Amino acid sequence: MAYIGIKLSQLRPRLTTLLERVTQGDHVIIRRHGRAVAAIVPMVDLERIWDHQDEEENGPRNPRTGRRPGRSIGPWDRKLAETDAEREAARREGRDKKWVAFWVWVRSLQSSD
Repeated sequence: MAYIGIKLSQLRPRLTTLLERVTQGDHVIIRRHGRAVAAIVPMVDLERIWDHQDEEENGPRNPRTGRRPGRSIGPWDRKLAETDAEREAARREGRDKKWVAFWVWVRSLQSSD
């Protein structure tokens, strides 16, 4: 892995070449007036940074469940989950009138062909 420093004024003509280098694992540091202002890094590295930042801000996740320990579901989240479950059950049983009407309309389109 190499760090490539480049002036902002030189970035545009060399962008394609620099992106090829980034896909090979190099990092590009963009400088303006001699100061580093931005970087172009591979997506793998960026995702690792985001994961680390998320873990730092919100705590570690349980690898088995994906939830963070000590965090409970708030009353609104619980209510939304219950509503979604009820709606899905109504769809499966054919009690959701809008959903049934939609599928009747879809079948009417298919039968007219």
